[in-house]
Amino acid sequence: MDHPSPEVSLVIPAYNEEQRLSQSLAEVAAFMNSFPMPMEVLIVNDGSRDRTPEIAREFIRVHPMGNRFELVQYGANRGKGFAVAEGLRKARGEWIVFSDTDLSAPIDQLPRLIAELERGADLAIASRRLRESEVVGLPLSIRLRSRFFSILSRILVLPGIKDTQCGFKAYRREAALALVERQKIDGYTFDVEHLLLARRMGLKVVEVPVKWIFSEGSQIHGFRDSARMFRDLLAIPRLHPKK
Repeated sequence: MDHPSPEVSLVIPAYNEEQRLSQSLAEVAAFMNSFPMPMEVLIVNDGSRDRTPEIAREFIRVHPMGNRFELVQYGANRGKGFAVAEGLRKARGEWIVFSDTDLSAPIDQLPRLIAELERGADLAIASRRLRESEVVGLPLSIRLRSRFFSILSRILVLPGIKDTQCGFKAYRREAALALVERQKIDGYTFDVEHLLLARRMGLKVVEVPVKWIFSEGSQIHGFRDSARMFRDLLAIPRLHPKK
């Protein structure tokens, strides 16, 4: 059966997500059943070395809503930022959202982001650090590491943004395409880069309180990835000097 062109595109970057991809896609499909806007889902396989692409293909083949899902691939692992950019480029919706595969910010929070776009925001970013936010089960070690990175981001790059790294953000289509055209960071810190570019371009960014539930199996691995994120954070102002 034909479906109307999507108003909302959901981009899910996935790297070695065979353990939780199927469940997450099923949750998204269930949400789409009651969501009033036509919606598509782009699963971007970032060079996974496990069965992530096979699981995505099987879901698309057998699920009753599989024809609203698409698998995007490009070869070797390039990083979360590269994967999100690929999804944003290929998305067809007027509103484009990206979500981490683990759905730590549950998919039923999506209308909160869309509502802010409809009210005039160019970017609506989920935040775990607003008074109304609800964070469940986050271990102290990760909480401290995340807060340290957030403080550095505000000091070095983005004063005024409380949470740059929550993996749930919505873009007006024109804003998304303008940002990926200028994006130079392929790794996890692309969020900070997008937000700095948005500020430089005069785009309206709104932080949105959400419920966020910790999920085991983070793809960020301790010191190695933290060091890369810190390196990229320092590089962003040099990559995009003020004119």
